[in-house]
Amino acid sequence: MGRLLLPLNLCDMKIIIKSNQEKIEYESDVPILLSDVIQAVGIDFSLPCGGKGKCGKCLVEATGNLSEPTQSEKEKLGESLKAGFRLACLTKAIGDCEVTVPQTDAIVGLSDFAESACIDPMTGDKSCLAGVVDIGTTTVAVYLYQMPEGKLLRSCVSRNLQTAVGADVMSRLSYAVQNGTQTLSDLIHRQIAKAFASLGGRPDFTVITGNTAMLHFYENLDCASLASSPFTPSSYFGTKTETTLLPRCISAFVGADITCGILASGLLGHEKAMLIDVGTNGEIVYKNGDAFICASAAAGPAFEGAGIQNGSPAVAGSINKVYTLGSRFEYTTVAREKAKSICGSGLIDAIAAMLRCDILDETGYLASDFVIGDSGVAITPQDIRQVQTAKAAIRAAIETVCDDLPNVEAFYLAGGFGNYLNLDNAVAIGLLPKEMKKKTVLCGNTAAAGAAMMLFDREAFRKANEIVGKAKTIQLASNDTFYRKYISYMNF
Repeated sequence: MGRLLLPLNLCDMKIIIKSNQEKIEYESDVPILLSDVIQAVGIDFSLPCGGKGKCGKCLVEATGNLSEPTQSEKEKLGESLKAGFRLACLTKAIGDCEVTVPQTDAIVGLSDFAESACIDPMTGDKSCLAGVVDIGTTTVAVYLYQMPEGKLLRSCVSRNLQTAVGADVMSRLSYAVQNGTQTLSDLIHRQIAKAFASLGGRPDFTVITGNTAMLHFYENLDCASLASSPFTPSSYFGTKTETTLLPRCISAFVGADITCGILASGLLGHEKAMLIDVGTNGEIVYKNGDAFICASAAAGPAFEGAGIQNGSPAVAGSINKVYTLGSRFEYTTVAREKAKSICGSGLIDAIAAMLRCDILDETGYLASDFVIGDSGVAITPQDIRQVQTAKAAIRAAIETVCDDLPNVEAFYLAGGFGNYLNLDNAVAIGLLPKEMKKKTVLCGNTAAAGAAMMLFDREAFRKANEIVGKAKTIQLASNDTFYRKYISYMNF
């Protein structure tokens, strides 16, 4: 057998990391994965497949003393290897080398939900800064307020740094069971601190919301019982300290973000209404009188851009709308920048247009990669399958939770996903039922809005706890109705 010959000066091994016009030097005395170095120096770097070399999204340019390309790299990169491209999760530095990380946008957008009136704020009547944080699976939204007025000073949204160990909740839970939650906790605490620093202030009090797993990671709680049946959380939260409030979760996979969403969306003003959050976990709430029937569908992150070959969140340069003029495909991008990726709303538009033009059939068969107009951004057959499974899960969950769709008075669509969503196209691909078209209310980040309501009024926190007491969760994994509908909605 051959052996890897390491350089004699290994103890002095220097790795130069370039990112966003920044150059960072890292030293190591043992061979080390480039992905580990990039994360160690604090750069926002995603490993959607958890570093298994399957997704090919951790592409970097690298020169110097590096490990030989693996078979997986050869298959995924082909001729790009000769140009100096490598997969960071499979490539080790074995001596001095230089790595260039693709430019990332630390802050991908500003949020603008309406401010609420301060009535009985959690911070009392003292003058101070307060924060609201929504820890989403894919993105983290941070808001800074001047209290006691409740004036929104600044806000930002950035990609959740925990994507470094997995794109979805289950992959992160798996990581936490094997490695503990300390790394996940450190990542989110560091990200939140950096976000508030970028906004110009450190809050004295913060309301932090998110799904049940995200709050476990934040609190560095054991996740073993949350990761396997019967999925029992270590905590449902609903706790307050001198500096932090964590709203209460409804169940293992219907979290505090949904509790906040119920509070803020307008759902409470109807006899029959639904709240739908189309995210990595498609959460559904059906209000029927005084009852709240909830479910969480493991849809995967396709509609947030992860798991899609050229996918991304709605960042500058991502295709957010696709339409046809005759047989010609046209598109728009976020911030009108040159197309470089596609986000969830653009993906739905593109698939609807491909169906209309017979490029794609109802079974989801796509003969080869399809490039959207002159964008250079392609949709692959594998992307189509990801969308099919995601939309089937969400649609089946909606109809499992509610068997009376025609009499639902309003459908509240939460999250940034709805900002660019074309409802006609969402119905056309089978993601949403036709009953929603004329009754849908796009309500933005209801998780953050509900958290802000709790910050501004202690009564809102009490009311949220009351809502949780009336909520019931349907376990979809063992539900025959969900399974049948899931299969039936796989086709377009």
